Amino acid sequence: MRRCWFEWGWKTALRTEGYDGRLVLVGEEAAQPYDRPPLSKQVLLGKCESQDIALTDEDLRAVLDAEWLLGTRATALDPASGALTLADGRSLHTDGVVIATGARARTLPGMPRLRGVHTLRTLDDARRLREDLSRPGRVVVVGGASDTRCPSSSPNRSRCYVSWDPKPPAS
Repeated sequence: MRRCWFEWGWKTALRTEGYDGRLVLVGEEAAQPYDRPPLSKQVLLGKCESQDIALTDEDLRAVLDAEWLLGTRATALDPASGALTLADGRSLHTDGVVIATGARARTLPGMPRLRGVHTLRTLDDARRLREDLSRPGRVVVVGGASDTRCPSSSPNRSRCYVSWDPKPPAS
C-alpha cells in the first residue's frame, strides 16, 4: 500500500492516539478507497484491478474498526448541531467531522451525457472507458493535466486512432 500513510494517516492516527469512539467513513463511491494514478495507466491497460490499487486491507480495516458507509453521499453539515445529512435521508450526529472531498472531473459546459464520452476520475469510470476502448474507433483525449496523455497510450494502437488536445475549453 504505497500511499497508505498519506491517504489514511489521519484515520489510523485517531486510533493509535487512543480514540476509541465510533468512527464512520462516508464515501460517495461504492469501492473501498484506492490509489487513483493507476486508473489512467494500469487499469485502462488491464494490467491491474481494484485489489491491486486498494489503499486498505483487512488488517488496516481491523485497526480502524470503522463503520463504512460507501456509496453514500453527504449532502449537508450543520456545524452547530453536529448533524451530517446523507443523500438517502439519514442523519449522523457527530462530535467532529473531517471533510476530505477530493475532486471531480471537469466536463464540457452544456454537454449532455453521451454514449462514448467519458471522464476519468473513478474506478468505475476507468472500467467503462476500458470497455469502450476495446472496440475499434477513433479516440480524442481532451485536457491539459500532466497525466492526460496516459489514456491515449492505452487503446490498442492497431484498432484505435488517437489524437490529444492539451487545451480544454474555457469555463
